[in-house]
Amino acid sequence: MSTPEEKVRRLLAQATSPFEEEARTAALLAARLIAQYGLQVVDPVKREPVKREPVKREPVKREPVKREPVKREPVKRDSSGLFVRIKAKYTGRCKVCMGVILLEQKVWWKHGYGCVHDECMIDDVGGSA
Repeated sequence: MSTPEEKVRRLLAQATSPFEEEARTAALLAARLIAQYGLQVVDPVKREPVKREPVKREPVKREPVKREPVKREPVKRDSSGLFVRIKAKYTGRCKVCMGVILLEQKVWWKHGYGCVHDECMIDDVGGSA
């Protein structure tokens, strides 16, 4: 079984790979092992430990984002729940008349039920526009 020092040496050698992802991963794993075992990195030319200065980071001050309220279409109540007026994101069929619903067409939608044309909502589902 290899020692942590040997693993770090192999990983540092692999960190010079021409393959960018492999080199980055090897360097990351080597850094993790160095931190985990408290190892010192020595400059091979000077034979002395490499001195690292701690990175000084100032706290980031973040202002809260002011957002304007979203304008929504009025909600229409039905005896079985809530219908919401939306623009259709997809083509489909009306649940009442089985007619085509086009993209960007305004329709009434209810979770678990589907989309209904304005005309079909007034006539068959119950309620008024």
